[in-house]
Amino acid sequence: MDKTPGNKHIKGFSIRLLWAALALCCVLAILCTSSYAIFTSTLNAQRTIAAYDTQGERFSSNYLLKGESKDNVRTVYTTNAALPTFAIATVCNYQQGRQTLPYPDNISYTLTARLVKYDESDPDRYVAVDAAYISAQSLTAYTVTVTDDVTTVVLGNTTLSGTFNGTLPGDTAESDPFTISFSAGFAANKPNLYLEVIAQPSTLALPTLRAIFKPDLRAEGATDYWSGAFRDDTATAPNLYDGYNYLITGAGTGTVTVSWDGTKVTLSDVSRDLLLSVTGASQAGNSITLPVDSDIESRYELQFYNANVTTETWAQMSSQVVTLSFS
Repeated sequence: MDKTPGNKHIKGFSIRLLWAALALCCVLAILCTSSYAIFTSTLNAQRTIAAYDTQGERFSSNYLLKGESKDNVRTVYTTNAALPTFAIATVCNYQQGRQTLPYPDNISYTLTARLVKYDESDPDRYVAVDAAYISAQSLTAYTVTVTDDVTTVVLGNTTLSGTFNGTLPGDTAESDPFTISFSAGFAANKPNLYLEVIAQPSTLALPTLRAIFKPDLRAEGATDYWSGAFRDDTATAPNLYDGYNYLITGAGTGTVTVSWDGTKVTLSDVSRDLLLSVTGASQAGNSITLPVDSDIESRYELQFYNANVTTETWAQMSSQVVTLSFS
């Protein structure tokens, strides 16, 4: 065996290098583990807020909502029973109130309008009518006109549905309006005849939007009631959601106060800024008060995050976790 000092030096150096390499591997393993934990934690946070980010649902409407039609019944008012009742529904490529963030690609969609009746025995509650029903109920004089300024469809008697095809351009804020007109007599007589409108995009990642429209009378200058409700699927327990959609809607003028239990949910920054942008709005703790006027704005869509919802039912969510008062 060679016992020269030079070889001893090389052997000692190799051992020290081996220990250094092992130490480096340990450090890298710790760093990789920490990075993975941070990364997966970040992914979880992204999953939690994905549906409630600043982009929102970029296929939206001022009246139509995602979900079932029976859960979005919209009343449109007239102050004169002798005149038609009008509403203008929009289909947009941006979240309501977020025109600066349009969908990046073209959105082709089909809007279907059809006459329906209320049937309590049917799970959908609102079902399509046929000509026999119109005749048997003496409803041949009632018509609903839907137009997009290019095509006009008059529903009634034997014409019970109509469709419109539209395309919203990508990366440019766009809103397609549809004028809905109920003939005189609808509001005063309130027949069991309503209009269902469905906007279905060709892009599967975007939601289908639905609403039921019904006309009603309102006295000139009368103040109506404002209310708030969760818009999520109540078939799923509240604790299984990362966040919640909450809709404030109504007619007339007054003051609305929305309050929430901060130990259970938190209001998103976008929703808070939306409410506080109303002139005269103020916040006190977990409560925001704002003046409302349906002639200016008839709906506010809010998002809450799940902070610690555990055993609460949907009834408790509406009566204890998030509440709304109107005066």
